[in-house]
Amino acid sequence: MKLSVLFCFLTCSLAVMAQYDVPKKEYCDELKNRTLAIELLEGNSETVTNLNKTLKEVFTDEWKWSGIEFLSKSEIDNILDSKNTNYFVLRQSSTAKEDIRRGYIDKYGRRSNVGIGSSYSYVAFSFAYYDFNLLMPTNKKPIKVMDVGLANGDLARIDFLYVAQQLNRHIKASIDEVGMKEFYNIERNIEACKNKKIIILQDFIKGKERAKIGNYYKGEYELVDYNAYQDVILKQTPGNAYVKIIWSNQHKLYVWVVADAETGETLSLLSFGGVKFGHNHKANDIIKVKHFQYIDFKKGQKFNDKYN
Repeated sequence: MKLSVLFCFLTCSLAVMAQYDVPKKEYCDELKNRTLAIELLEGNSETVTNLNKTLKEVFTDEWKWSGIEFLSKSEIDNILDSKNTNYFVLRQSSTAKEDIRRGYIDKYGRRSNVGIGSSYSYVAFSFAYYDFNLLMPTNKKPIKVMDVGLANGDLARIDFLYVAQQLNRHIKASIDEVGMKEFYNIERNIEACKNKKIIILQDFIKGKERAKIGNYYKGEYELVDYNAYQDVILKQTPGNAYVKIIWSNQHKLYVWVVADAETGETLSLLSFGGVKFGHNHKANDIIKVKHFQYIDFKKGQKFNDKYN
């Protein structure tokens, strides 16, 4: 009975939380023949200047496939509008996912979900998130090759590194013709989680809940402050993995992953669960402690085997 309830919970909470597939090989082969044009943020503030500098540094170090140019929004627009096939384009944007619903007002002025009376539209709920889209210009519409979703636009070097790692890993898998089941290998990932120390930003967990993690997760873990968290990621420390909140573009929800600190590989993926709809949502920075038990739970991760 207990296993049946758990199975039902995982089905509802996790579903098939894929974010994006390995891109088509023909697109990635073509990418090697073009320059990657990366969109810079607009503005003259110190924050924008520093973020653009960081973006340039990370991609100059990490990008493996072609030449790079860093261009303004208007220059990127021009590439896409002119259908310039000398380029691939990496766009970045702050986006909101809105669920638009229709309601009705009856003759007494009461709101109703039943289609009687005059109708009106309203935003039932929305999620704000941040996207990086890899686009291939063609002589028709540009083709979206893949995207990487982040939980919000509060960007730092660790986020640019994560984006670059995801792009590199997916492109390599595509070119090498690695199948989806091998790319996201559940057995390998479960074993990797067990053999790595999982670094958890303490701000993700409510203070009174932090001491309870060990009740649910039996592997090695460490709660750290933001500076230590960044260090593990930026130094790509072998033997470590880390928890990161992201945006799933497929399911339009915030989720959290356990990523290999050395490679960026996704080792586990979980939803927040218990999201209450009916209002705007910001990235939830409170992860439920009890969900740590599903990091290395094989049946649960099988629901995620299309995640890449």
